[in-house]
Amino acid sequence: MDDPSGWLWVIMDILGVTVLAAALIYGILMWRNRRKDWAMKRAQDEVTRENYRQGG
Repeated sequence: MDDPSGWLWVIMDILGVTVLAAALIYGILMWRNRRKDWAMKRAQDEVTRENYRQGG
C-alpha cells in the first residue's frame, strides 16, 4: 500500500510551513522597523479623520 502521491503531500506541507514562517518573519521585521515618531503618527491620524469627515 505504498502511495507515491504521499511524498507530494509531504513536500507541499514543508513548502507551506516555509512560506508561512517567511511571512511571519517578514511581518515581525516590518513591525519592529515601523516608525515610532509620535508626532508623525498623530499627524497621520488627523489626516485620516479629516478624510473620513470629507467622505473620501
